[in-house]
Amino acid sequence: MTKEPSPKVLFICPNLKAGGAERQWALLVPGLSERGFDVSVLTLDGSGVYFDEVRARGVPIACAGLRHRADPVGLARAVQLAGPRSSAIVSRGVSAHLVGHVLARRQRAAHVVTEHLGDDPRPILVDN
Repeated sequence: MTKEPSPKVLFICPNLKAGGAERQWALLVPGLSERGFDVSVLTLDGSGVYFDEVRARGVPIACAGLRHRADPVGLARAVQLAGPRSSAIVSRGVSAHLVGHVLARRQRAAHVVTEHLGDDPRPILVDN
């Protein structure tokens, strides 16, 4: 019996500076790796305090070094660092959502958008 390849999940965020969402990712991503997922992280504009922590736990991580959202050289670097194929792309932050959308379409991968900034601005309607 052949073992199916592990799902490849690429996490994209602006950086891993100190913050609640960043800390959650620093715990979640290595945890998924330990459970057999093929995970990697791509930061767009910098590293941050959790960058080296994630790397030390064995997760491939890279920074694209974007100078701003429309930096053509940085965006090309992000596409290159993302690799050729993912099963899913998880993004957090406006710039990461944009890059994640482009990569998901290019790789034919699912794109999961997450936000940690508070309530969803759209009300949830429930039928009674």
